[in-house]
Amino acid sequence: MTPLSSLSNFFTRTGAELHLYHLGRTLAPLSLEQLEAFETEQQPWEQPFKGQARLACVFRPAGLDDPLVWFLALPLDEEGRLSPAQRDAFLERLITTLGQTALTVGRPDLQQAEAGKIDNLMQDNPLAFTPDDSLRAMLHARASLDCDRPASQYYELAEQYLTAQLPLDDWPSLGLQGIADVLTRRGELSSELAAAFVQRLADLPDTPLRAIALCLEQAPPAHAQLAGQLPEEYETELLSALIARGQAARDLGDLETLCACLRAAGASP
Repeated sequence: MTPLSSLSNFFTRTGAELHLYHLGRTLAPLSLEQLEAFETEQQPWEQPFKGQARLACVFRPAGLDDPLVWFLALPLDEEGRLSPAQRDAFLERLITTLGQTALTVGRPDLQQAEAGKIDNLMQDNPLAFTPDDSLRAMLHARASLDCDRPASQYYELAEQYLTAQLPLDDWPSLGLQGIADVLTRRGELSSELAAAFVQRLADLPDTPLRAIALCLEQAPPAHAQLAGQLPEEYETELLSALIARGQAARDLGDLETLCACLRAAGASP
């Protein structure tokens, strides 16, 4: 059997259901072909962040109920290309942990114990990193949607709050993951709820507004290429509402809210 030469090679060999994402400044899907082209030095990394290629690997080998998630930060050279030493060390550790048999092409599944070993490779791994809370929440929301899995248990309460079915001062009971799920799946809202959501932004307290804005940076308004968008007129109104709240925060000297709204609005085309 040929040696394990790359992360893309590993995912191909396991035959796992796979979803890859850029996790630099913003969340964006990444194809296996793009990862392979990067690892074989055919192209530089598209979204370098602090000298790293930051990505999330969400994969579910056959026989497992729940996907495994890796957050990896691969070092880049000055041209944005892979510096392979740490990646290669990680692959060697992967082979040592699982053994060559577990990486046989076409093997139908990985045993539960082996899957646990794969997940444990993130412990004390120099390539592992922890995304900030809003980015992590949006990644889990997007991956759940892409994997045809339900939203989190926090979705219903967040949807009720964001669509004006609960009082404004109920925001402390919200979970960030619920907000991320609603924003990622906002295209599933009815027209009535979509209108209520956009209108709600004008009245929200600053704390939940900032959480929403930082999540929206990863799924920006009026971005035609994103799945789960509202109808176009609502997306445009959503962007206008963010700009209005940002301008109001500027006038009040509220730098934190201003920056959150700027980041969300600035991510939009």
